[in-house]
Amino acid sequence: MKFIIWCIFVCTSVWVYSQSIVRVMDRGNGEPLELVSITCDIPSVFAITNAKGEADINHFHGCDHLIFTALGYKTRVVDYDMIRE
Repeated sequence: MKFIIWCIFVCTSVWVYSQSIVRVMDRGNGEPLELVSITCDIPSVFAITNAKGEADINHFHGCDHLIFTALGYKTRVVDYDMIRE
């Protein structure tokens, strides 16, 4: 199985209409990653990135960590406060 280190996020928080948007990109080629699953310790909260690698994390308030998973990539756990900065 190939080991791909993934960038997880060029975590640009963009505030558009009071939404928190993260962008997930491949560290190797800088391309956006589509269909990345973003979850947290609150079971009912999740998001999936679009074709631009973007996902709205506005509903993730109260989460300690965000968990990014994608087929062919290593799962990455990121502190929610780090993304919000």
